[in-house]
Amino acid sequence: MFWNNKPYWCQPWSIVLTGLLVILLSYYLLHEIVISIFVSIIIFLWWYIYLYKIPKLFNDSPDSQ
Repeated sequence: MFWNNKPYWCQPWSIVLTGLLVILLSYYLLHEIVISIFVSIIIFLWWYIYLYKIPKLFNDSPDSQ
């Protein structure tokens, strides 16, 4: 499985918590909703790629069997 090969700081729970923290801090520090929305879009794309696409590709590859 893909996540078994990753250290504790690179697990799904830590990725989600880090992303949420970055989004919240961007608004807390800057008080600009537009910047926070832009940051959120980047974080959501990161989550989609790293939490969904890459593990799916890894698990579908013949080498992971």
